Amino acid sequence: MNARVREDQRRSPTLRLANTFASKRAPFVNIYGTIGRAIAEFVMAHNNVDQPKHEEPAGEGISRMARKKKRRTYGSGCVIHEPGGLAIRWREVAIASDGKPFQKLKYKALGDVSMREANDELRRKLAAASQPRQCEQTFREHGASWKTNVLPQYPKHSTRKHHADILDNKLILYFGEMLLKDITGEHIQQFIRLMVERDYSPHSIHHYHTVLSTVLSKAVEWKRISSNPAIGVELPEIKPVREQHYLDYRQAQELLELLPTRPRVAVALALSTGARRGELFALRWKHLDPVVGQLSIVEAIYDGIIDRPKTKGSVRTIPISQDIVRLLLQWRSQTKYSKPDDFILAGRQGISGDHARLMRDYIKPTCDDLGVPPSTWLTFRRTWATWAAGKGISPKTRGALMGNSPDINDQVYTKVLSETLRPAVEVVGKELFSNCSVWLDSVN
Repeated sequence: MNARVREDQRRSPTLRLANTFASKRAPFVNIYGTIGRAIAEFVMAHNNVDQPKHEEPAGEGISRMARKKKRRTYGSGCVIHEPGGLAIRWREVAIASDGKPFQKLKYKALGDVSMREANDELRRKLAAASQPRQCEQTFREHGASWKTNVLPQYPKHSTRKHHADILDNKLILYFGEMLLKDITGEHIQQFIRLMVERDYSPHSIHHYHTVLSTVLSKAVEWKRISSNPAIGVELPEIKPVREQHYLDYRQAQELLELLPTRPRVAVALALSTGARRGELFALRWKHLDPVVGQLSIVEAIYDGIIDRPKTKGSVRTIPISQDIVRLLLQWRSQTKYSKPDDFILAGRQGISGDHARLMRDYIKPTCDDLGVPPSTWLTFRRTWATWAAGKGISPKTRGALMGNSPDINDQVYTKVLSETLRPAVEVVGKELFSNCSVWLDSVN
């Protein structure tokens, strides 16, 4: 044997065992020598066969060991086989309404597509889910969040009350269980049609739509939906349900003469200032300056709650005539609520805001006795605007005194005095025919 064979025999456990066996049986070498050599040759041949190794190659060798298929890491999704084809499943991190993140298991059936296409779609879904997003919410859930977090920021109590009432009793009843993302302009148009069929006034329907659009705009801001579906729907034309009448001077004078003292003071203030109902009944004696002859409107009352006036422009100081100053001073000398912080129109127990009782018990019955159409506090406000317009007072001045814009004052509150129509015609006719002869020649 050459040196390499001897080295292989020295290293091979099998050869060492064979040599040990042969040395202990030296007497049988002649008999079994041939067998021993045969065993040694077999072992060397066995060691030289290119057999697969059962460990990873240290260098650039290629492993022939069967490997297990590598599993996807947690959260990377999976492709599954179904009777209808392939489907994918993955997890998304969503944000609950309370701000806490949680994982949602998502599923999508892909149908008859290849494995490569399924993996591509899964990668797109995982990329889109890389950032946490808000959980899909129903309109009821979003409305509750808006009512808790946004509505209390509205400054006026009346606005908070009306918006909450519309949300709870109209909008949630119709849209409550719908997912925000599923609400479309068509659904909102169907809601408008339903309100029209139930004979709700156009003015009320416009209010419902305004609140709905406000709530959905906040959903867009909070990234719960991409756009506001309330924008662009068709709304019914606003038409007055009742005739918007006003009083003439004679009717107003007769009404004041027949009313008892406190209702008379209230109506006289309304007709001479054009102030809103809530502003009138929130006036205190400290807001009256009898020397200068003016009233400061800085508060308003609604449902017994003292609040600020309707708008910033509604906080104002308005002049009053000396006749109204004298009437107020007479009333102050008669009422037991005459301290600076007492309400000018204080009723029972010094509490103001009983405008509904005054209207029901005194003003409307007196209007019926006079044959005057039923009047409200808004009627008196409209009457003042109409009288002022008839005297040539501009919309801007009227708006400053009444606490609204010139356009609103002109379009909503101001009516045309019938007694101003003929003078207008006469003035135009006089100018037209003053230097022009249009008389017809006599015909025989």
